[in-house]
Amino acid sequence: MRIPADIRRFRHGIYYFHVVISRSLPPRWSERPEIKMSLKTRDQL
Repeated sequence: MRIPADIRRFRHGIYYFHVVISRSLPPRWSERPEIKMSLKTRDQL
């Protein structure tokens, strides 16, 4: 099964949601150019 591009597996096998924010968006996003959140699972499904 293929993993979506915004879901990544980082160290220790934990999956994360990861997206990079475009610099052309409003200034409130410029402080944080990316969003990375743990999905708290090692299971791909």
